[in-house]
Amino acid sequence: MPQFIYNQCVIAFKQISKQAFDKNSWMEQVHKADGTIYVRSGKNRSLDEIISPIAKDFCKPFKKLV
Repeated sequence: MPQFIYNQCVIAFKQISKQAFDKNSWMEQVHKADGTIYVRSGKNRSLDEIISPIAKDFCKPFKKLV
């Protein structure tokens, strides 16, 4: 469960940051081959390179939840 919370934190942080830079950036629903659906932050590689390390550091405390 902590990994799930951490992943959701990273996605949310990245999406909020991307929307601050680009108002047209939206969350994307991804349909996997096994039928499951998950949500990911919109694709913007240049922003991802900047935001990802910050998001991971910001969300690090969620990995330690018991």
